[in-house]
Amino acid sequence: MEERNAGSTDLKLSVLGLGCWQFGSAGEEDYWGLEFTDELATSLTRRACELGFTYFDTAEDYGKGASESQLGRALASLDEGTRAKCVIGSKILPNNCGDVRAHCEGTLARLGVSAIDLYMVHWPIDQNSMAHFSGAHTASGGRDYASTGDVAADAVPPARKAFLDLAELQREGKVKHVGVSNFGVAQLQDALSTGVKIAANQLCYNLIFRAAELEVTSRYTIRCVAATQPAHTVCSHLAQIIPFCAANGIGVLAYSPLMQA
Repeated sequence: MEERNAGSTDLKLSVLGLGCWQFGSAGEEDYWGLEFTDELATSLTRRACELGFTYFDTAEDYGKGASESQLGRALASLDEGTRAKCVIGSKILPNNCGDVRAHCEGTLARLGVSAIDLYMVHWPIDQNSMAHFSGAHTASGGRDYASTGDVAADAVPPARKAFLDLAELQREGKVKHVGVSNFGVAQLQDALSTGVKIAANQLCYNLIFRAAELEVTSRYTIRCVAATQPAHTVCSHLAQIIPFCAANGIGVLAYSPLMQA
């Protein structure tokens, strides 16, 4: 399978990766409605390797860490040569970015590795993003991903410090490449201002959901009317994420390429 560099870095990823959000699923009451056994996860991982996949994507939030643990066991079952080709991407929740080191160490332990190839901030470090993950919001106990206002402003970790902490972990060799997920242009600019090299921005992108490629539109202008900046300036930050990534050597990883069909 073809491999490509993530942006202007030396990180090479297969053009198709195995998303491991379902790994660690506990059963019918879980998000995916099924149980992922180690046998199933291992067979999927081995088959992906046979087909040329080298990139495996997980996160500390998937299965509350169970995805990382199960992926780690699956990768450990591979022969040495195959395992050496595998690249792991994982993510830290914005809610946990006040203690990046502790959560990175947790991910390393669950994966059973000494370094994470690509360690991403899962969502922007702000109140709205954090509210999505702050607890159960629905009657069934699941999350309401449209929830806002549940996180106080003073509870938001300083984004600058989080990226400086990531840079320190990178210097120590515990993180090989720093990335982000679901970041807009303004948030990318803030991250880059710390001097951290961003290898990739993982975005929802498919034929149905194409927000990351949009030019400025009246829809965005309407949404920005109440902003303190002029509407057209704010909108330029909301749109054109992919061109900004290309101009700044940031790779774009698409998740939900089939819209979870």
